[in-house]
Formats: sequence, structure tokens, C-alpha cells
Amino acid sequence: MRTQFLCPAILLVLMCPLASAQWAHTGGPEGGDITSVACNGPMTFAATFNGVFRSTNSGMLWIPVNTGLTSLSLTCLRFNAPTLFAATAAKVFLSTDNGEHWKVGGAGLPLYYYIRSMAFVGTDLFAGVDVGGVYHSTDNGASWAAANNGLSDTTITCVAAFGPSLFAGTYGGLYRSTNSGATWTLANAGIGSGSVSAMAAVGTTLLAGTTSGAFLSTDNGNNWVGANAGLSSPFVTSFAIVGPNVFAGTTDGIFLTTNGGSMWSPVSGGLALSQVVSLGTDGATLYAGTYGGMYVSTNLGASWNWANGGLVAVNITSLARDGSTMFAGSDGSGVYRTTNKGASWEQIIAGLTNPRVATLFATGSTVLAGTYYGGIYRSTDQGSSWNKITAGLTQTVVTALAGGGPNIFAGGYGGVSLSTDGGASWTNKSNGLPGAEVHALAVNGSTILAGTFGAGVFVSTDNGATWDTANVGMTMTYVYSLASIGSTVFAAGAGGVFLTTNSGVSWNLTAGSMSYPYLRSMPTSGNSVFVGAGGGTVYVSTDKGTQWKDVSQGAPPIEIDALISDGTDLFGGTGNVGVVRRPLSEMVTSLDEPGGGTVPARYSLTSYPNPFNPNSNIRYLISEFRHVRLAVYDLLGREVAVLVNEKKAAGVYEVKFDGSNLASGVYFYRLQAGDFVQTKRLVLLK
Repeated sequence: MRTQFLCPAILLVLMCPLASAQWAHTGGPEGGDITSVACNGPMTFAATFNGVFRSTNSGMLWIPVNTGLTSLSLTCLRFNAPTLFAATAAKVFLSTDNGEHWKVGGAGLPLYYYIRSMAFVGTDLFAGVDVGGVYHSTDNGASWAAANNGLSDTTITCVAAFGPSLFAGTYGGLYRSTNSGATWTLANAGIGSGSVSAMAAVGTTLLAGTTSGAFLSTDNGNNWVGANAGLSSPFVTSFAIVGPNVFAGTTDGIFLTTNGGSMWSPVSGGLALSQVVSLGTDGATLYAGTYGGMYVSTNLGASWNWANGGLVAVNITSLARDGSTMFAGSDGSGVYRTTNKGASWEQIIAGLTNPRVATLFATGSTVLAGTYYGGIYRSTDQGSSWNKITAGLTQTVVTALAGGGPNIFAGGYGGVSLSTDGGASWTNKSNGLPGAEVHALAVNGSTILAGTFGAGVFVSTDNGATWDTANVGMTMTYVYSLASIGSTVFAAGAGGVFLTTNSGVSWNLTAGSMSYPYLRSMPTSGNSVFVGAGGGTVYVSTDKGTQWKDVSQGAPPIEIDALISDGTDLFGGTGNVGVVRRPLSEMVTSLDEPGGGTVPARYSLTSYPNPFNPNSNIRYLISEFRHVRLAVYDLLGREVAVLVNEKKAAGVYEVKFDGSNLASGVYFYRLQAGDFVQTKRLVLLK
């Protein structure tokens, strides 16, 4: 178990952006998606989807350094001393004071596409764009021009320079230029047409990491041979070199070769999250960026330590509470725990081999974690250790947990299961739920309600033995959350908030005004019910839905996936900045203020259902007239669909994404509207 504490100075730094607002960051949790790592002497920089963080003590403590960055969804960091470059969609930012201040580079880069990699040949700077090809700058990024002559594939995954030779990895192979990108020739003999994602050099030996493993060349890329002995994963994402030692980051951990790639050995001791996205080194310390945070090693990979103090870029999917202890589940970095209202957090993942947590349920010392593709994990010591539960459980994707008395219900893909022994064993209870994808559960007296993807609400009055549809009066088919106050049950999702006072026999749409009909999380506190929506928006009603007020002032402008109350504060789990908090007294009091709660429209991006099969609706809000581009990419960054590419007036829009011709897996959808860029995950399950 690893515990992270933030000193008052760092807490002040993290809270400054919201210092005058009514919502404030808690002290974490810490971690996040680390997309790139760069080192400059004693300073290490991490690129995340929440900006750039800097450490001066080998990752023990990180501070955000984002002044001047107009986009925080960063994909690449590179040093060309004394300048640090940070790349995102259509923009390269420059800093000459180690990230204290940033300025945007010049024009010429293609709009809407992410820059995946950068390389330098002398004073020339090259940027690899995921769809647009290679771009060249001779004035330190002040202006750019396409350099694609000879590139038959412009889906660039990496660019790398070794001496005078420049290489461009693509989804369809490897290209080489010996004249600063003026012309390119194919250089993938032996590699074939696989996607090349990383390159490195040890002396005169070149290494290429691909989706089919590692390859090496001793003739400057003219010919390549496979170098996969000892590699358990064929997907190599990154390299780092320390003397004769070459480290390869893969989707199955980290591997080391000391003989130029002839043989690899695993060096992942202490690396709890195995999917490595990026590697970096300052010559002594190794850094491994994952989808769940940063790990460091000071002994050439023999052991790794989690190093995320101050690095807050976590996607929180769920919150649960038992007394004064609160738990936060994340999509990628497991479960966190706090006993002091979020002032400090500890990551608790011992035994939690699947870190993609979709839902949490806590009662007494028992905590259950429902995961994507991993079923349910159970802890009987308040999360300090976990065991995977397989007895009787038929769902591998568990998205809802609820309990009443001795019974605990688990909903997911494949219906509902029941446990009567605290989650130790389960029995499928899906009679009447044929093929239903259950996302929400609620227990109200002797009635159990299940909210589904596409089929509305189902009700059981016999502990799940049988289920009946309960959609009279409900026009909403995608139900994402259920909550109750006394005999009144609320259902929220893609279409607003409905309520029933007769156990689901009939429903009524609540009154009031909501700008976001896609509503995900809905806790109650006393007689108040709260709803979390896209764009950092939170609504509250104190009169059972007769009126709703926006209480979002100061909330980060990203999706709020989870809400929970401890009776005095409301906590919100966000898409990339951890957990935020606001006193309940502020929000309830503000309802009576003249015009209280109105917040100007902001940009946002959401989807439902997610996970989906085969269609998902992507909803976006833009606050100004802008050219809008909305596209979907696969896990390798390949564009699979362009859904919108035109100018749009301010407003809320929705478009359907059809994945019927795609394979199951993780996809990403990305919105760019002017300077606003946001990317989120989609999960297709067939």
C-alpha cells in the first residue's frame, strides 16, 4: 500500500485555478494518463490530458506548469535545449524556462489532428501528425510546412532522427529520409506493413517497436530482423536507453535487453499497471508513464515505485462511502481511499489486477469493485487488499452495484446477479432481462429497479427472481443512474430526470430546465437530489424535481462521472482532474438567490451508451460559432470515422456513431472546436 501526502504549498498550487470558485480540488487522487516523458538534467516533465507536470526530485513530487497552454490534452514532449516543446492537436507550444511559461508556435500545421511525435536534425524540427503526415520547421517552430514527398502513408505514429537520417513510422510501415525530409523512401524490408510506434539506437544498431514486436537493423534501416526473444507482448510502445541497456515499454510491462535486442527480460517488479505508454530517462532514473500514473526506477528496472505526488490527472468513474472513509474508482489506476475528506489519498490496488473500475459499493469493512472485463473484486479490509470473485458471477463487465439488507445486486453486461454473503458468491438473476445491459440499480423497500442501455427500467419484487418492464410514461430508454428519497425513485440518463412514486408502475418527467439531457450520476442528501452532467455541470432539486438549479460555479469544465455526499459536502469525480468538492450549504442556500445558479454555456463532450453495441450517441455543446470536427480513432490512433467537419452555431448537438463494422475494443472520440480540444474513450463490446 502506498500513501501520498501533499504539503500545504502544493495544495495551494493545485487549488489556485479554483481559489475564487465555490468548488475546489481535493488533494487528489494522484496519477493519470501519462502520454509522454521528457528529461532535462534534474528536471522531468510529464505530458497528460490535464497539461504538463514537472518534477525536480525524481518524481517524488509534481507541480503543474501550464501557464500559456491553451490546450491541455498533450500528446508529446521533446527537448531541444534550451527549448521544451509540447504538442497537442494542431499546435506546438514552446517554453524556454522549463515550463514556467509557454507560447504557441507558428502556423502551418494541419487543423484538428494530433501531433504524435517530434524529432530534430540539427536545427530542423519535425513533427509527426497522426493523419496529416510529417511537418518541417526551420525556425524553431515559428512556421511549418508539409514534408510528405514520397510518403504513401501519412498516418504518422513516430518520427526519429539518427545522425543525418530521419525515420517516420506509420500505420503501414517505416520510411526514411536522408535530406531533411525533402523526400522519403520505404525502409521496412523485414518489418512488413505493421504499425511502427517507437524507435531507438544503440551504437550503429537501430531498434523499431511495432504492433508485431521489436525489430533491429544494422545497416541504417535497409533491412530489419525480428528481435522478440523474451518479449511476452507484441505491442512495443516506447524505448529508453541507459548506456548499453535498452528498455522497451509494452502493453504487458517493461522489458530489458543488454545485447542489442537479441534477448529481452521482464523488469516490471512493482509495476502494478502493466500497460506502458511512454518511457523516459535522465541517465540515472527511469520513468514509465502508464494510463494510471507514473512509475520510477533507480536501479535499471530491477524495481519500480509509484511516483505521483501532486500529479492529478485521474479519470474518476465512481465514488463510494462507508462512514468517514471514501473510495474513488478510476478507469486505469484502480481504487483510492481517503479518511480526511480528500485532503490526502492513498492508492489501494494490492490484488486488484484489473485497474479499470466502473463502479464501487461499500458496506462495513467490505468494499466491492465492479470492473470492465474483469468482473468483481472484493475487499474485506476496507480496500487494503483485494480478491477477484468468480463464484457464480456471469458478468465480466460490472457497471452497477447496490444493496439492501443481506442482499447485494450486481448489474452489467448480461443482466443482474445476487449475493447473499457479502459478495463472496453470486447467483444470476436475469429472468426477464434477456440480453439487458444494466448500468444502474436501486433498492427501494422490497422493490429492486434496474436501469438499462436502450431498454429503460425493469422492476423486481422477488429479489431478482423475475423482472418486468416498468416504462409507462418514460420516454427515456438509456438510464444511467437511479436514486430514491423515501418512496420517490428518480431515474436519470439520456433524456432528463424521471420520477415514480409507485415503484415504477408509472413515471413522470420532472420539471425545470436542464441544458444537458445526458445525465450520469445522481446522489441524494436529505431531501435534495443532485445530478451530474457533461461539461462540469451539476444540478440540484430540493422539491423532488419541480425545480432544478445549476450549481456548477467553479466546477472544472469536463465531464463529472460520479457524485457522492457525506452529509456536509458534495464530492465530484471528474474526467481528468481527480475529485472536487463543494459544501452542501452553499448549493442549497443558493437556490433562493435571485437568478441563482445560471452559468454561461461552455464546451463539453459526452457519449451514451458507453460501453456500446453497436451504436453510441455522441453529444457535444459549443458556446460560440466555430468550425467543428468530431472524429473517432482506434487504440492505435487510426481515424475510423469523421462524424462532423463543418461550421456550427452555438448549441447542443448529437450525432450517432455506428460501430457495427468495427471489432470490439477501446476507441477514442475527439472534438475540436476552435481552440477547444477534448478526447474521450469509447468501449465497443460485441
